[in-house]
Amino acid sequence: MAYGTTDELLRRLNIRSPTAVQIEQAQLCLDGASTEINWDLVYDADTPSPLTVLVCYGRARELWNLGYATFGAALLASDLLAYAGNDSWMRWHRMLDPLRLHEGVA
Repeated sequence: MAYGTTDELLRRLNIRSPTAVQIEQAQLCLDGASTEINWDLVYDADTPSPLTVLVCYGRARELWNLGYATFGAALLASDLLAYAGNDSWMRWHRMLDPLRLHEGVA
């Protein structure tokens, strides 16, 4: 169960007339984000908290953008490497801390 809708995710991505492929991809991103949340919190809620929904949309947007991002080392010039972060879940994990600490979810 995803903690959001494809219509809302596509709205947040500023996609006004999505194709069938984009709708399918949006659902995959929401499902992936929700699965990560459930795994992180050892949790599956019929009525998620507002924080859970916020993290779901944020992470789903990040998953959407993975197709356009570079991870690891990228050669910028003949002698210059740039490193992109590879732990993209950690900030969302930290955002869920209040649920772990105060709500006793995990």
